[in-house]
Amino acid sequence: MTNSAESTSSKRPGRPRKDGHDEKIIDATLRLIDSNRPVTVNAVVKESGVSRAAVYRRWPGLVDLVAEALDAGRAPVEIDTSGDIKETLIDGLFTNQAKTTGVSYPRQRFRKRLELVMSDQELQLA
Repeated sequence: MTNSAESTSSKRPGRPRKDGHDEKIIDATLRLIDSNRPVTVNAVVKESGVSRAAVYRRWPGLVDLVAEALDAGRAPVEIDTSGDIKETLIDGLFTNQAKTTGVSYPRQRFRKRLELVMSDQELQLA
């Protein structure tokens, strides 16, 4: 194995990645999700302004891209298991959602996340 100093100095084959493309692609995917438009690779390419190849260089498929986009802005969840776990989960999921999803994670996106995960078995595993 190489250490990080060696791996950063070695060049990858092909053209170097352009800075900012990852963010453009994730942001475009989130705009599609948040506006309830279909998320397809073509739609992401059009919305982000990057090439189709740039999308596939970064994510092997649409499921991986959507999974990463849906995780953007989420905070790690700490669940208090000292009390009634059922009440804690209900409180976190329905009453105090900001505690479980993070303040910057919109409620609509959380609901869309649940909808997408429930309807796509591949996304459930991602």
